[in-house]
Amino acid sequence: MNKVIVRSIPGNNRSFYANEELHTILINAQKETDQNKRSDLYKQAQEIIKADAPWIPLVHTTPLLAAKANLKGYVPVPDPTGTEYYSEVYFE
Repeated sequence: MNKVIVRSIPGNNRSFYANEELHTILINAQKETDQNKRSDLYKQAQEIIKADAPWIPLVHTTPLLAAKANLKGYVPVPDPTGTEYYSEVYFE
């Protein structure tokens, strides 16, 4: 879940969803340096989101990918809005 949807930037909150407990957990997870504690916080956040069900996705797009056969090291991001990393991409 995009952390800015929850509260930080109202323009992205198209569902007008607000949950102060969730917001606090997400902020604490961003600050937490212990990987296990951070993971637990994100699990708590997921449970709140699941229980609240603030939106229901109606569609999911699958991006069309095409490349030359000699392009190697590219791994598509499962989320079409995600960040692409090209540091491991090369041509043979």
